[in-house]
Amino acid sequence: MVAPWFGTARWLLPPILIVLGYFLERVQGDHWDWQLTLVGSGLAYVCLLGVLGLIDAHPSGGIIGRAMARFMSPLVTVPGTVAIFGVFMSAGILLALDMSLPAVVAPLGRLFSRSMARLFRPAPEVASTVVTPAPVSAADGPLPRRAPRTCRRSMRVVSVTIACRRSRWPFPIPDQLP
Repeated sequence: MVAPWFGTARWLLPPILIVLGYFLERVQGDHWDWQLTLVGSGLAYVCLLGVLGLIDAHPSGGIIGRAMARFMSPLVTVPGTVAIFGVFMSAGILLALDMSLPAVVAPLGRLFSRSMARLFRPAPEVASTVVTPAPVSAADGPLPRRAPRTCRRSMRVVSVTIACRRSRWPFPIPDQLP
């Protein structure tokens, strides 16, 4: 009796009704509308039947799902029909849970912003290592004398920080990497 109307989605109906009954029994408040919960969950289930009715391989949406799919398919393309049914299904779930869209999306937005902040944060600094030059022998000749200077910058080379200081390098140390 139920099989032709709901198709394969009839197997989802008992668990949905059990969860809905438990939810209606447990959730009660000052501004609680159980009628709105029932209408929202019914809308979500009918839209699920419509999405399943778009599948031609097996009558998974039943008579209700096929009727909704046949009504919507000529008006909008099949992907558009799925999108419209998805929007109405989401609206039905939001009505059933008595939640607003910003209340549902806010935790997802916080999760996204935290993950982006962690993804693009600067790399942790590695303990700085001072590299000293090899000793210079007297046979190499005298080194040119320069005025001492103070360097306030450091240079990063493959995750090792080399302190910039006046030393006897055979090549100049750049202040910044290109």
